[in-house]
Amino acid sequence: MKRVLLSLITAIGLIFVVTPAIAIENGEVAIGGPVVGLSLGEDYGVFCSGAMLEPRIVITAHHCIPTAGYDPDYLSKN
Repeated sequence: MKRVLLSLITAIGLIFVVTPAIAIENGEVAIGGPVVGLSLGEDYGVFCSGAMLEPRIVITAHHCIPTAGYDPDYLSKN
């Protein structure tokens, strides 16, 4: 529990310190979409960020999804 609390405090602190990246898409400044956090597994074993494409579709890095028990190309959780 202490580790989770420390991680949360660190993440919140970084929000105010880190300068956001400016992405360019087709020669124009890209407007960012919603960013989400993914927590999969017991005891918050995997935590990654992802981009929400649609209300029920999130894209993230392949290594963020544990391969045991999941199809790494498709993951659905209601």
